Amino acid sequence: MKRNRRQGVAAAVALLLVLLWLPTAEAAKDKPEMRNLAAGIGYTWSEQPEPSYGDTGNKLTDGKYGTTVFSDPAWAGHLRKSTRSVIFDLGEKKSIGRIQAHFLQDSSVGIAYPNTVSMYVSNDGAQWGNLAHIPSREVRWADVPASTQDYVWDGSKDGLGQHHPNATMAYAQYVKVTFTTDVFVFVDEIEIWGTDGKGNKTKQVTADRLAYQEPGRATGGMRDLVLLNNGNGSGSWTKDALMPYISYVNQQGEPQDWLFDGVLFQSVLSTSGKDFTKGTATLSDWTAYLDRIFAEQGDLQQLNEAVIEAGVKLGDRGHKVKVVLMMPNPGDTLTDFGDVDGDGMTENFNSAVIGADAAYANKQKAVTWWIQQIKQRWKEEKYGKLKLNGIYWGSKASA
Repeated sequence: MKRNRRQGVAAAVALLLVLLWLPTAEAAKDKPEMRNLAAGIGYTWSEQPEPSYGDTGNKLTDGKYGTTVFSDPAWAGHLRKSTRSVIFDLGEKKSIGRIQAHFLQDSSVGIAYPNTVSMYVSNDGAQWGNLAHIPSREVRWADVPASTQDYVWDGSKDGLGQHHPNATMAYAQYVKVTFTTDVFVFVDEIEIWGTDGKGNKTKQVTADRLAYQEPGRATGGMRDLVLLNNGNGSGSWTKDALMPYISYVNQQGEPQDWLFDGVLFQSVLSTSGKDFTKGTATLSDWTAYLDRIFAEQGDLQQLNEAVIEAGVKLGDRGHKVKVVLMMPNPGDTLTDFGDVDGDGMTENFNSAVIGADAAYANKQKAVTWWIQQIKQRWKEEKYGKLKLNGIYWGSKASA
């Protein structure tokens, strides 16, 4: 009797498990597998690749991946100028769960990974909602053998962000992929994985609202900021040369009203010819730049005197101009930057030599030193008509 009862209980449990399993099995059966929706379709470039590394119209969707040899015909190459975009029309709205783009790096011939690859979707091909801005995972311009890298947005891992926190797929007809171009950028394939129709966790992505930055807390109160180059052999700024930027002047050069309320000083090249934006300038270059702009009659003092003079002539002696100073790019290649922390060892920024973590820590030392130097020197000089408003990270850096 007990044995029959146990057998009955076992049978009931088995039946319950089957019943629980059936909906899951049916759901898995009904759920379509993702496929590459871009396979074999056409697309539109914002700007055609270089003729020597051109695109016949199907390189990005023909399923042919390039080797690490840049002359492989599978690659399409773009040279400098503006950020490139490529737009795909899927024909109708579909569920998009993964977008990936494949790039080449060969620093020996000037080909670098994009600093950033961005991915968007749209319902009309005009208004776009961003899915991701993806930085390079690999060191750019590293002196290592040629390699390739995928930039990937994966909805199951990355989601739709602010658009729909719980969604894993975007419902859209158009896909746009953009990438920055430093020197040469080579791309061979872009894949858009998804399914036809609209799935359970598929949501439509709202188009981004595009607008100019409004003055306020995010801008430090600045309304109009002018960038003034104070390097590249251009010499130092004088009070008279600065006057037409901070004030509207007449033909005689006399101030009539205030103009830019913010001034950004930036230099691309050091006096020794090293590049502040690409990470070739060393500690001595960084120091020389600071010495020059903070000098007794340097750019900052000249600006301060220009504001004083304009304030007197305009009857507004209390007016101040906000100042933003540049942040040099430490870069990824220097092995002998200089000793910024006094430990007797030069800072090495080359991750291929000392590893990514150590290189990153050394770059942090250099950046911290720069910020501390600016704050300290600014405090010592006491520019009465200037306000230090920020530090500008203008380079395409990986630090």
